[in-house]
Amino acid sequence: MTEYGHVLCLFCKTGKEQGVVQAINESGLGRAIYPQRIRRRYSKAHRGYEQERAPLLPGYVFVYLTDGTLAVEWRQLSGVIRALGYGEGGQDYLAGSDLAFADWLWQRDGAIEGVKVMEAGRRIEIVDSVF
Repeated sequence: MTEYGHVLCLFCKTGKEQGVVQAINESGLGRAIYPQRIRRRYSKAHRGYEQERAPLLPGYVFVYLTDGTLAVEWRQLSGVIRALGYGEGGQDYLAGSDLAFADWLWQRDGAIEGVKVMEAGRRIEIVDSVF
């Protein structure tokens, strides 16, 4: 993967994530991914384990842009509801812990296989570095 300058998070119609990602990647506007949970499950038909993918955050697509990317009206893309931003007139680019999460997704190309967890009393806590 190449480097990026800014990250946007688009809120989409649930189930349309893959189509939005494909449209953005084919248009050259940026590199888009949506987080996918990958788990192994046993298949009786195949007599072995196979990978199963499902959206980790249904409806969310992360768009990685270069610094020179022009403003785009994201709602014109089929399936996009809006770009998520920070308050009235706020910047749409992710920052802080949201950006750290997007960086973590970028490093894994959106594929989340396993996350380290720890039992703390009656609770289970995620202890992976980004959380």
